[in-house]
Amino acid sequence: MTQIRVYGADLCRLTAEDCYPILDSSEAKRAASISHLLVREEFVKTRALLRTVLGAYTDRSPRDFTFTTGVNGKPRLVGDDQIHFNVSHAAGRALIAIAPGAVGIDIERADKSINHLAVAAEIFSPEEYAAVERAPRLDRSEIFFTIWTRKEAYLKATGCGFSANLERISSMTPDREIEDTSMPQGSEHWFAYDLPAPEFFRAALVTSSDSLEISMSDVSGILQAH
Repeated sequence: MTQIRVYGADLCRLTAEDCYPILDSSEAKRAASISHLLVREEFVKTRALLRTVLGAYTDRSPRDFTFTTGVNGKPRLVGDDQIHFNVSHAAGRALIAIAPGAVGIDIERADKSINHLAVAAEIFSPEEYAAVERAPRLDRSEIFFTIWTRKEAYLKATGCGFSANLERISSMTPDREIEDTSMPQGSEHWFAYDLPAPEFFRAALVTSSDSLEISMSDVSGILQAH
């Protein structure tokens, strides 16, 4: 059974002032290039949180990591192929997954203001669109974002990014397996797991394991502990 650790945090409990000293020069430069204050601070807090979580996981200094990006911008550690991680943040919440193999994670605030059916018609598979369409109107936001987080976690796990044919990816199979008809026969199998999330949020994780043990921890106060 594959074991994956998921760390969640309320970013409102972190301060940018505490987080900046943890970043390296390239991260500080990237932060400075973000003009929107809230977006900039969420990036700073999430990156500092990632470094601190990885430091606690490996018993190393949070500043002792160098990141690079692979295909479609998926981040990974330089010089350490044994630790796989993925990060997602939205509306003041962050999730970090650490796993022995490729993993993708996503958290989203269930925005009720968008036209869920119109968006689903563009990027969901027929099965996914049907699930949103038949849901009671008041429940459509939750159903839409349950599906969306599964799809985005899959894109992040595989490194496909949004270059993938989204409408050919379905997360509605009964055995959790992601069905991607754009992939060649014999491709690796991927499985989606819905995660507990704060009220008004939805979250999901995708990995290649169909037998999974997920441990979840709230690390909102981890910076104060270090």
